[in-house]
Amino acid sequence: QLSLDATVTPYPGLRLTPEILYTSRFADFLVTNTGFPGPIGFAREGTVFNLTLTYDVRPKLQLFADAKNLGNSHFEPASGYAIPGPSFLAGVRAGF
Repeated sequence: QLSLDATVTPYPGLRLTPEILYTSRFADFLVTNTGFPGPIGFAREGTVFNLTLTYDVRPKLQLFADAKNLGNSHFEPASGYAIPGPSFLAGVRAGF
């Protein structure tokens, strides 16, 4: 598995963090389409792209947006368990 990410600050207080996760083929206990155990084989490789945006409104107060699987990858980290499609989460983080 290979992971690559970077943090870019295009504006003071704003951070963009793209992330690419790549998993090559690997040996796995396969599951048939009917849900029964199959032979040991190789799972397909997969790539997942995520993006996080964070904005510091003031000290100890942040707005954030987190997007997962933006490329709608159907990668299965374990046979029969595909990762969810694209998802988005946004919110506020506050410290005391």
